[in-house]
Amino acid sequence: MNERQEEEPVFQQSEEKVIAAAAQLRSANPQQQQYYTIQNDFARAIYDSGQWFNAHPECCLRDANGSLVNHTEPTQKFPICTGGAKKDTCHIYGFDTQCGRDGWVRYAVDTVKKGNLDGVFIDGFQGCSPDGGCARTLGTASPATAKAWLAGLGEALWELHRQLAAMGNKTIICNGTGEMWACDGKKPCYCDAANKERFYPNEHDLEQVVGAAGDDNGRNPFWGIIHVPHIDDDGRTNFNKSLAGFLATAGGAGTPFGYGLGFEYDCESGGWLRDFPELHKPLGPPAAPPNVTHVQNLGHNQKSAVFTRLYKSGVRAYYNATAHPRDGASCVAWADGTVTDANGGCKQMERHLAA
Repeated sequence: MNERQEEEPVFQQSEEKVIAAAAQLRSANPQQQQYYTIQNDFARAIYDSGQWFNAHPECCLRDANGSLVNHTEPTQKFPICTGGAKKDTCHIYGFDTQCGRDGWVRYAVDTVKKGNLDGVFIDGFQGCSPDGGCARTLGTASPATAKAWLAGLGEALWELHRQLAAMGNKTIICNGTGEMWACDGKKPCYCDAANKERFYPNEHDLEQVVGAAGDDNGRNPFWGIIHVPHIDDDGRTNFNKSLAGFLATAGGAGTPFGYGLGFEYDCESGGWLRDFPELHKPLGPPAAPPNVTHVQNLGHNQKSAVFTRLYKSGVRAYYNATAHPRDGASCVAWADGTVTDANGGCKQMERHLAA
């Protein structure tokens, strides 16, 4: 939504700006896949869709007294809403209303169509999802309204799926911070793919990826992205662990998952991309599915899961997952004899393989 945000009209008409930027990028790389980012939580005035919802409060969520239920995001860096001192207070989409569902779907489909984009990337599943409930409360909405809102969100997602499918080869990627949103394994799913954000994994994270990446004997076309933003926040440790976790569960040529990293918000100072030598090392296809064993965790009086995977190139990935991602240990042993270690994982891998 922040493409060209400071161009006139400032912090408005994100859809048009995104379409123009996408056309520029595609002229440089016609094969680039492009997905339009939308949210399922609250209507941001930086979008045309947000302006429409502001002008149609009957399509927004209301509480039992008929008052609008608003959501404030004080950590936002940009004035993306209409209310509050920092313009950080927005209305919530009224998925419990027909016009709210229709408006949300209409703007998403129209933007994909006008921009000839490949689909949508839905951000917001870290807040609420129709099968998983709401991690955040829906403000002052009554329990009955919240239930209707979640059911309506599910209807809107399926309608979006139907309309994009009717347009041809369009994809819905569902993003979750800390989760890989894949309809809890239900098939079919309105998501065609999942993005797992901030992947510095524990056992649950890794098991999610193994489950989502399983091809169900060729019947499951589901694919995913492991996305690791803010990769330099913890020196190299975040990168080392996230890469090992990816390779131990879903990586390799011919698998339906990809790995990406970056970003910081200050692009002018070179904050967008991150590069590491490991990203250029040969890998190839895996030699076998992930192997998961449970062992007594080194240094802790508890059990933990160890994920390993061997590649045909000779690369071996190891991840000793504990209850807290900070305590995990990992190793990638490359075919050229070098290693990528986190928290002593390479020594642990030697002992684990010798056991």
